[in-house]
Amino acid sequence: MLEATPRTALVTGAAVGIGHAIAERFERDGWTVYRFDRTLEDSARAVRGDVRSEADWKRLADRIGSEAGQLDVLVNNAGILREAPLEDTSLAVWDEVIGVNLTGAFLGCRSMRALLKRGDSPCILNVASIDALRGSLRHSAYAASKGGVDSLTRALALALELANDGIRVNAICPGTVDTPMFRSIHGNTADRAQERLALHPLKRISTAEDQAAAAAFLCSGEAAFITGASLSVDGGRAIR
Repeated sequence: MLEATPRTALVTGAAVGIGHAIAERFERDGWTVYRFDRTLEDSARAVRGDVRSEADWKRLADRIGSEAGQLDVLVNNAGILREAPLEDTSLAVWDEVIGVNLTGAFLGCRSMRALLKRGDSPCILNVASIDALRGSLRHSAYAASKGGVDSLTRALALALELANDGIRVNAICPGTVDTPMFRSIHGNTADRAQERLALHPLKRISTAEDQAAAAAFLCSGEAAFITGASLSVDGGRAIR
């Protein structure tokens, strides 16, 4: 999906998983991509930092402004999942999940707005989750954070200050995705794999590349009249 005009994008949580796949897809489409992740080392268009840190966001905005002069696409993908029953979810875990998943997205939108205003057909894509739409067992903090991301998406899309700047804001809501985070939580046992497959009418688990394809569409000129949308990319899981 090559764009007529080269684009500059920023993807958070870009070291592995969905964020890595999105960054790779954008680069294959000819975009200049900055990657922001707390596990990266600073290098050409890779920035190490914490999405919860205003100072790190300012440093990143200054760098992109100096090097690229504008930003066309912001993908707020950085996220963490901590599974636990409600009674075992400590305040520290709650704060960590809300901080990375929701506060990180808020800070990204706020910090990059000025650069996005200079962009060509600028847009923000937030990575939410089907947990934002239907919840999930042992995911109280995660579901609350992703529900906040979904609501933030609609609020910003409706906000005249962003709409008047021509900035579109959308979200994708992945179902189960085969990523290092998923495997670290659920393992690779046959029983657990069958359990997850049974939740998806399409009878397979998503790849990170499935999510990247949806992201590429929503951030492209082909989606120029789509804003405030939350697209379920979940193999039908949300409608079961």
